[in-house]
Amino acid sequence: MKTGKTILALLVSFMVLSACSKTAVTAGSTSANNSNNGNDSTVVTDTITIVSTPNPNIFPLLLALADNPSLKVKIIPVSDGSGLTSNLISGAADGMTSMSYIAAKQVTDNKVPDLQIRSVVYWSGFYEIAKPTVSSFNDLLGKHLIISGPVGNGKNGGPDIIFRAAMKRLNINPDTDFQLEYLPLADGVNKISNQQADAILLAEPAGTGLVLSNMMNMNRLSKAINLQSIFTGYTQWDANIMPVGGLSFKNSSLTGVGKKNTFDAMKTLYEQKAVQIMNGDINDAQKIADMFNALFGNVLPQTLPAQIIVTGVKTGSLVYKNNYSVPAIQSDLDKWIVELLGTSPGSNFYSN
Repeated sequence: MKTGKTILALLVSFMVLSACSKTAVTAGSTSANNSNNGNDSTVVTDTITIVSTPNPNIFPLLLALADNPSLKVKIIPVSDGSGLTSNLISGAADGMTSMSYIAAKQVTDNKVPDLQIRSVVYWSGFYEIAKPTVSSFNDLLGKHLIISGPVGNGKNGGPDIIFRAAMKRLNINPDTDFQLEYLPLADGVNKISNQQADAILLAEPAGTGLVLSNMMNMNRLSKAINLQSIFTGYTQWDANIMPVGGLSFKNSSLTGVGKKNTFDAMKTLYEQKAVQIMNGDINDAQKIADMFNALFGNVLPQTLPAQIIVTGVKTGSLVYKNNYSVPAIQSDLDKWIVELLGTSPGSNFYSN
């Protein structure tokens, strides 16, 4: 079904499954090169390599590269979380764009202990998609809820972690209070689109895409529950947002002056472009979509439409911010990560 394929292209990155890394793509390039997963001996020492799943945390970097093609940054596209880990451990990648708690998990699991979060720019993204009559998870008690993975069933992946932390907040046992089903993403989207399930957890801009697609299919759905609003009590950022993700980097990769200078330039542009995306400009969105589709064409079965990015921004569900530095939010960010993971990555995870 077309709907399943379209949304699949927007959501793959939010699940943590098996490894499947691809070839690296150079800044300003629209096609993969033969760089052996970033282990290219011709790469100069001031070039930085970022590994990423196809997720919204990479959008500001793609816009930065589109507008600044001379920036010495390469991207290794991978399909899932273990692809992030393998490239970071091998040294093929210096850093990654991801959910903040997925980066922290690299440290708490002792896989990449020197990884450090450097920038948090993605502040709203998780929504429960259901009928417009649904306004809270109480309305879904006893109902059929879906959590999906791109290939496997999504259990213990990024959305599952957020979902279970939210349910703990609400004193709901997801395993007994819902008919909870873990499905590959295409199957999950097809079920909700065919009214064979009551709700599905999606991240932006995939939620926007599913809502729009089902409007055309006359099966009206809405972003019924904003998961950001559940995580109250934090004072270092505004209400109804949460520090979903951004840019992390290995400290061991910043030993040379050249790479440090490149990183500083990249981080500055990354944060500037995050705010620029919030203008909702279709030309910027098209630049992002073009680079995204060139990078992840071998990972995803469908392309990312630029209009979905614009609509997500203009409806207020896809939110980027650059006014919260890591040091300014470290205390609450660590508490939030502990709430999600059950353990802290330690103070060294947070940049100064």
